Amino acid sequence: MEEILNRLDDKKIIGKVTLTDGSKLSVPKLSLSKIISIVKFIGTDGARLYADIRELLLDESVQGIEKLTLVMAELKENQLIHIFSILLDLDDDEALSLDINEMLDVLLVYVEKTNIKKTFLQVRTLYKALYNKEMPTFKEILNDLFPPEELEKAKAEAA
Repeated sequence: MEEILNRLDDKKIIGKVTLTDGSKLSVPKLSLSKIISIVKFIGTDGARLYADIRELLLDESVQGIEKLTLVMAELKENQLIHIFSILLDLDDDEALSLDINEMLDVLLVYVEKTNIKKTFLQVRTLYKALYNKEMPTFKEILNDLFPPEELEKAKAEAA
């Protein structure tokens, strides 16, 4: 089977990112197995994580940076980075060693070389089919973390 897939897909690397130390990191193509692995992670660990932090997100007694700090304290580093490790065929520790600019460069490669919006929609559809529930959108998660009225208040105070 691997041989057949190799013949069908002769372009497994969609880009390269220059790391801080000058070495190059190959950015692999999004494969079906990567998408399934991401959906499985979101459906199992991701759903548990979201359930764990949802109470914090809905707690109206905690706001802004304090809420974000509490949410981040609940998450383990390898949980936050696991999707990157899946995408890049790295283990969690290797993915954790990337700095923020390197991660952003990887994201830019995926955005430039793939139809990431379509991929995200497909991941949500597959998640719903496998787990029979809606996956929250990034906007919903961000709105839980940073309610729009709080952002408006912060903008008004900054002006």
